[in-house]
Amino acid sequence: MKLTSGLYEQLVTTELHDLLADPDWVTTLEELGEDAAADLLSRHLFEAARRALRSRRGASKLQAQVGLANALLRELSVHAPDAVLRGDEVLPQVLLAAQTRQQQGLGTQAPPRPGIPLRHSELIVNGPRDRRVGLEIERELPSADRVDVLMSFVKWSGFVELKDALARFSGRLRLLTTRAMLGGGTRAELREAVEEGFPSLPSGCSIQLEARAQAAVLANLKRTLGRWPALADDLEPGMGVADFLRRADLDVVDLYRSTKSFVELRARKGLLSEVPQSRLVRVLCRLTDVDDPMRLRSWQRLVRAAPLSGDKRAFQAVYGLRRPYSRTA
Repeated sequence: MKLTSGLYEQLVTTELHDLLADPDWVTTLEELGEDAAADLLSRHLFEAARRALRSRRGASKLQAQVGLANALLRELSVHAPDAVLRGDEVLPQVLLAAQTRQQQGLGTQAPPRPGIPLRHSELIVNGPRDRRVGLEIERELPSADRVDVLMSFVKWSGFVELKDALARFSGRLRLLTTRAMLGGGTRAELREAVEEGFPSLPSGCSIQLEARAQAAVLANLKRTLGRWPALADDLEPGMGVADFLRRADLDVVDLYRSTKSFVELRARKGLLSEVPQSRLVRVLCRLTDVDDPMRLRSWQRLVRAAPLSGDKRAFQAVYGLRRPYSRTA
């Protein structure tokens, strides 16, 4: 064993104890607690047993491994007869499926085996030569009694491929996914989905919220989805400010925060190559505090006459405005 600097949560073996005796090492130790003892000791025994089983060699390797496993189990039963029983000894066989004769007589088939062995956990990233996430989930469902899924960046088009398999699934399904999956493609649609009890969920799925829980969810959604960089999710090409505000369920003050602007949001979405560095763009947020109808009408006429041209003569020619006022605008 080689000792390296870092954090540990490891049992101190006799070998490790000798390494820690080196005066060049400064270590932090604590007594093994009763709560963690079973997990840490069993993990250590597992690693030791696996090394021992893999070390068996020869033509009768399998018999030697099974014999060693049973010898260990018998030793454990001597010290813990109530926990390890005679029936825990193993045979060189593996059970793959089971069904009653009545089920077999009715023609009921055993569920198909998943592509990933039941004893394995595997990370799937949809790489070019990797397993496909949708296909593997579909293979897992027939033999599962419950499913817990945490999935992001999934849309309805991706769910459609699993719709039939999920409809046939008779166990317990818990799914945490993105808002598009819950029937809320936009902020307004998601808010309505929460308020109306998620009417667009797939057949066989339901979400029920108590009044207090619903209020808490809506408050969290408003806080989370209202972050300015996330506003671009609801922006589409060719969409004007008014349409965007309706689609995103926003007020003008939510869009024009500090020095933020609709132009900058379009650039963040990739609809503009860069944000125009106009002084007028940077001060647009001040318009949200103006409630003078005459001034607003004057600015509307100005924008229609010379939109964002930066030509101060346009201010003066159209409205007879003085230079200080044009700089303020």
